Amino acid sequence: MINIKSIALSVAIAAFFVSVGYGQYQRVAKEKLEVKAQHYKDEAGHYRNSEIAIRNQYDVINTALADREDKRIAAEKQVTELKEELKHAQKDNKCAREPVPDAVTDRLRARVTKVNATAARAKNAVPPVPGS
Repeated sequence: MINIKSIALSVAIAAFFVSVGYGQYQRVAKEKLEVKAQHYKDEAGHYRNSEIAIRNQYDVINTALADREDKRIAAEKQVTELKEELKHAQKDNKCAREPVPDAVTDRLRARVTKVNATAARAKNAVPPVPGS
């Protein structure tokens, strides 16, 4: 018959193997968790870098838009000043009241179109003034 000592020894050996197996299971599970944690840290770093790059692009775009708006306002101001100067210069001028011949008007419009087309192709060109 099986005596109590052999049962106790069998239980002790089984407990030892269960303990070793459970320790191995915990070690493997811990390694898997560490790998996942590192993956998530890397992914978070990638998203952080993407966010920084997007914020930098946003700042560059806002700066460019602000510069463009400043140039537009300056151009409008200049046009307004030139119109006032022209109005003042023509106020008492008899010639200014005479109609301009159609041929001259057509040539002037063609010249303006050519100048505007050239300016539009130029780098950092000032946008055309609205209403002109």
